[in-house]
Amino acid sequence: FFPWLDWELFVKIIAAGQSENPPTAADFQNFLNTIIKNQVDTQKAKTYTAADFSIDTEETPEKIKTYGNALATIMTAPPPQKLEYELTIVDRAEVKKDPAELKKLSGNIAAYRRMENSLITLTVPKSAVTSHVALTNGVSGMAWSITGLSYLLTDPIKAIPGVSGYAENFQKFVNGIHA
Repeated sequence: FFPWLDWELFVKIIAAGQSENPPTAADFQNFLNTIIKNQVDTQKAKTYTAADFSIDTEETPEKIKTYGNALATIMTAPPPQKLEYELTIVDRAEVKKDPAELKKLSGNIAAYRRMENSLITLTVPKSAVTSHVALTNGVSGMAWSITGLSYLLTDPIKAIPGVSGYAENFQKFVNGIHA
């Protein structure tokens, strides 16, 4: 029912509640910490390395220009629908206490996934591999973090890894653009 729940620990706490020594606040805190750690450990953003890309070792000015144009097309392609800044959506959802608002994040997630899928198909000039990997990881991290934001009001435990990594992933994305 709750895949993130550490059932063994949960049963121990429930059993302790039936005994003469009920669970303490520390027991519950440990239980919560275990659940959170489990979520953080099992939810990881996809991280790319140079080995994930087709690398062109015979660079020419024409090939570099082709790569640059393809990259510009990916990064400037308009999404199929008008998107709203994800933190604006989250703020409005929290103010209204309306999980339906968070469904609007699906367009943002899809836009980052489209970029990610396009970036991993490019043949990358050897001189651009480091910056291309950084950009792709930034895009992947944003899709992952925004996915976490989408659970904020419906499954806060599941939301924790993405929410806690949002600022770092946003910075990676920005750094990847400027690399």
